[in-house]
Amino acid sequence: MVESNDSIIDNYFGAKKFESLRKGSKPGPHHPAHRRIASQHVTDFFKMGLSSVPKDLRSSELIPTRMSSHYPMMNSSFTSKPIVESSQDMEVEPKKLNFDGTKDEKPSQPEPQQPTPKKEEKSYKINLEWKKYLNDDGIISDTWSFQNWDKSSFPGDAQIEKDISRTRTEIPVMKQTEVRKRLRDLAAFYCILNSVDYQQGLCEIIAPFLLLKSTVFRTADCFAYLNSFMRNYFTAILTPKKFGKKNELPHLQTAYKYCDLIIQYHCAELSQLFKMRNIDIRMFATSWIMTLFIQGTPIDFVYEILDQYIQRSDKTFFFYLVVALLKFGEERIFNLANEKEETILLKFLNMNMKNELLTGIDQIRAWFRLADGIKATTPKSFEVALRNLGFMGDNFMSAENWQELLSSAKINILYVFPAEAVNFIIEHTAMTTDERKKFGSCYDREIEFRFLDIRRTKEKGFLPFSVEVPSKVYKDQLLLQKYLTAAASYDKAAHICIMRTNNKDETEGKLAQVFIEQLMLNNKNCVSVLYGGFQGILREVEKRKVNIELFQKESSGFFGAFGRLFG
Repeated sequence: MVESNDSIIDNYFGAKKFESLRKGSKPGPHHPAHRRIASQHVTDFFKMGLSSVPKDLRSSELIPTRMSSHYPMMNSSFTSKPIVESSQDMEVEPKKLNFDGTKDEKPSQPEPQQPTPKKEEKSYKINLEWKKYLNDDGIISDTWSFQNWDKSSFPGDAQIEKDISRTRTEIPVMKQTEVRKRLRDLAAFYCILNSVDYQQGLCEIIAPFLLLKSTVFRTADCFAYLNSFMRNYFTAILTPKKFGKKNELPHLQTAYKYCDLIIQYHCAELSQLFKMRNIDIRMFATSWIMTLFIQGTPIDFVYEILDQYIQRSDKTFFFYLVVALLKFGEERIFNLANEKEETILLKFLNMNMKNELLTGIDQIRAWFRLADGIKATTPKSFEVALRNLGFMGDNFMSAENWQELLSSAKINILYVFPAEAVNFIIEHTAMTTDERKKFGSCYDREIEFRFLDIRRTKEKGFLPFSVEVPSKVYKDQLLLQKYLTAAASYDKAAHICIMRTNNKDETEGKLAQVFIEQLMLNNKNCVSVLYGGFQGILREVEKRKVNIELFQKESSGFFGAFGRLFG
């Protein structure tokens, strides 16, 4: 027997719990909206050759299945057919709609029917345990607000109407007047409640939540869970900020900039290719960022993407997904770059890559696990910088934050903050038992930093894990060239962090830029600059009262042809 769509939703969310919410009775204990599920880091992907990754990822043997036995009531087959609620909850048409979108003209008394052969449908086993992630303190108030909203007060929005006409048109029920009206209501009330203007692509995010509608999960519940998702897991990408006489999208502009930085950090060769071909991140990744990869993705896969994303409870995780998708398609991208027709590559990036590479649930899960590994090998300072700009905040970025972003538009490298560098050193150096108890495990990234010491004077000593570039390079061009060449070929697995004395020394700043350009031209991944330089480290050590022993220069101990490795 084919399981009814209503029973599927009951299994997903628990019908009794939602009935109690609507009746106004006290719900059960709320689950924290930000509960984090430990991500399984698949470092195997980084050990393989890039050319072999896409092929190997398609092997189902690499991908463990989710343990659905822990949640037997949550395991259901989801099809792309939407769920329609009972006639008493219809806003426009009182008669129940069939799954194919036709009205049921038969009497309400069911007639005995002969069993029909089970249709072969493309469906996937998924576990939507969203209640414990999305049922936060705002669910009840959002449900009540939507139910009591005067829909006639909304004047209408041309962009909403335009988007509705092209949202999920491959699903027959999404073409129905009643369903399009609900989509309009959800989009309009989201903008009203959150004081934002509608932005193109928002309906793509709303549609998967609307399609969860059933007799026990009404339109108001769809809205409450949508708003919880946007509040807890989606950055304010679509939130405008008024500057002068026009509205800007500062979060989106920030996302573009930091996408460029993280692509350069993990895919230096791809980054160089995009620069040579004048391919801007906006040309192919805008819909990825604004709709969380939902637009143009089959609805069966959309729920898996949302499910995986929600489990990670990380508003910045889409950055790592962008890099992971590019790594999936890296071999194909370079092959297309050799084609005479330059538009072929851009067309692949903009229109075909996502759907060609993510062809099944297994590929989507492998994509997320690869993104987990990318996150584990990205300095935490990447997320700290975004947080400092107000990127993860619920409110608008301040005008000061926006101006700071504009003034730093020429930043061409990822910065590592002194706190992270000190945490790395503490974690990787021998400490006394008391110190270990005090600090515990303070660094959880899978990174091996090497601090490239380009200070002009080094009288205070050397940091652990630093590599000396002698002061003579400032006067000897041939010696500088030797060190530039050595830096480009130095330990491919190492994360090179360029360390100056501070941020104010212009001469050291120019040399840092020379090293950055040389490393980028040689496709060296994982290059960063230590923010605040050596003096920033000393201030951090003093503030936290930690004991980091500085090494002194000796007469021997050079590391290969590239200077001294301390620690």
